[in-house]
Amino acid sequence: MIELALRLIANKIPAKVRGRSILTSIKATLRAVTELGGFTWAKFGDYLEIYRQHQLKVLELKDATDNQIATLTDRVDGVKALFEACPSARSADDLVLEAEKLTTGAAAVELSTVHRVKGFQAQRVVLRKPEAMPMTWPEQQAWELKQEENCLYVAQTRSQDTLLLVFDDPKTSTERSSYDDEVASLG
Repeated sequence: MIELALRLIANKIPAKVRGRSILTSIKATLRAVTELGGFTWAKFGDYLEIYRQHQLKVLELKDATDNQIATLTDRVDGVKALFEACPSARSADDLVLEAEKLTTGAAAVELSTVHRVKGFQAQRVVLRKPEAMPMTWPEQQAWELKQEENCLYVAQTRSQDTLLLVFDDPKTSTERSSYDDEVASLG
């Protein structure tokens, strides 16, 4: 989810992840890059790439998982895209200010797991990959399936107005709203 949020931010779409600080990730990456020997803002893109290559070597030495490598790559790509989207930024501090604008506020797209939105609602909710719910696995216990069904219920009932279902196959994606339900009940 952090990776998706960083892509949104890089496209100047305010975004946040419930329970996580994207800004902390951006600041940490910027700090690490600016602390590299010989760093200048004019060469930020070059130093970001040096940072990426160094971190990949560190992960390789630690026998990192593919997920850890993908997380690093996505984080660096997100910072790079933010840098490219903010040509007026003249320092890391300027880029942090831009990132703060894009990671705070009520207008930001909020990304979350189903577990983190229990008890909350929003005007519009997008449910990605609803076809993957409820999750099932071999030797699943009846109570585990019931919990997964409850998660599906939670996901489907968080919207106050519009629920957009985004399937892996875009031809099957749908949008429903309370207006649709009212019309259906009339006829």
